[in-house]
Formats: sequence, C-alpha cells, structure tokens
Amino acid sequence: MNFLINLDYLLAVNKMSRSELARKINIAPSTINAWYTKDYRGITLKNLVKLSKCFDVTIEDLVNGDIRSLSFTSDNYSDSELKALKDFSDYLKRSRSNE
Repeated sequence: MNFLINLDYLLAVNKMSRSELARKINIAPSTINAWYTKDYRGITLKNLVKLSKCFDVTIEDLVNGDIRSLSFTSDNYSDSELKALKDFSDYLKRSRSNE
C-alpha cells in the first residue's frame, strides 16, 4: 500500500494533479486513476521508471519506502535551506553527468 501513499504525497509536495502527472510522464490519465480505483499491482516497470524519474526517487523507495522521510519541505526547512538543498542536488546531478 505504500505506493499509493507515496504517490499521493509526491503529488501533494509537488503541487501536481494526477492529470498533470499523466501529461508529464506521457501516459493516459485513466491509467493513473485505475491504480487508485482498481489495482496498482499491475503497474508496468516502464511506468515505475517514468514515475521515479519524474519525482527523482528510486523505484524501491517509491513502491516500498517512506517517501516522507526523503522529502525536503517548508515544514522542516527554511526557504534559504530549501534553496541550498536544491542547489546541492543540482550540483550532484551535474557531477554525475560529467563522469
């Protein structure tokens, strides 16, 4: 059940609706809605990869983890701290691509 809890949390933190997510990762909105109303256990690996890249989390954390412990929000950090964290994250991503 962590998957749907984590997905809801990531949508909220990123101020994104399900339909916005669907557009962003190029899947039908009905696919996302089906995860909630029918069964998410049939989700494809391809869609898990898209979601993990979209939210910059691992598939393992998305499906089984506690995403709330991996997120940096204004509940726990000041605006300047959040900016510093984002800048550092961007630096790490750039460094990875240069290797």
